[in-house]
Amino acid sequence: AGERAYTQGNTMEAKEIFELASSLDPARPQPMIRLKDIYQKDLNDPARAEQILLQLVEKDPTNLPYLLETGAFYFNQENFAQAAVYFERAKTVAPSDINNLLNLSFAYYELENYDKAMEITQLALNLEPNNIDIIDNAKNIAYQKEDHALAVQYLEQLIERRYREEDFTLITYLLNEQEDYAKLITYAKKWYDWDDSSRFAVQYIIFAAQKTGDATLQKTYSDILKAMP
Repeated sequence: AGERAYTQGNTMEAKEIFELASSLDPARPQPMIRLKDIYQKDLNDPARAEQILLQLVEKDPTNLPYLLETGAFYFNQENFAQAAVYFERAKTVAPSDINNLLNLSFAYYELENYDKAMEITQLALNLEPNNIDIIDNAKNIAYQKEDHALAVQYLEQLIERRYREEDFTLITYLLNEQEDYAKLITYAKKWYDWDDSSRFAVQYIIFAAQKTGDATLQKTYSDILKAMP
């Protein structure tokens, strides 16, 4: 009944129903969670939403959904330090929960604690080494740490699994910065093979070919560049 009232736009009626349901069966978490959502999203009362969550956690301190909800609440409120506290508690309860590990890493990232963010991300990678979201997160952290060699390693893993302009843009930039012109040619060519309208890819190939003394490659792509619209 509460969900139906909420879906129909009767927020206050839904609130009353969820409050009644919670009082009749305090052990059921769902009515309280829905009340939290109403206070946070519909009534713009984050203080009351927080109070509900803390009451739930106090009653059941190792309840994973409660800890995750509370961590997410603080994250959405941009209280990243408190978010990290509850995601850490969730990690103790469920150390292999990939979504929680990512959320915990995001919280540390927002706190600019990049070493801790990478440590947590590495735990997630140990569990799911082919997970693109985790690899992408590791790349972002490595870049923020200014560990560009490590960022390139993660970018190479990403490009093995997907092609995106943003990945090609960053890896070619970093390889040029590192003066690794042979590898720059490799990834600029992959970029051009995937997107033959990319002038940046062609220009990187020409530049790297010049740096490596590959006159044939330089001429080939110079001709391509001249023919591009």
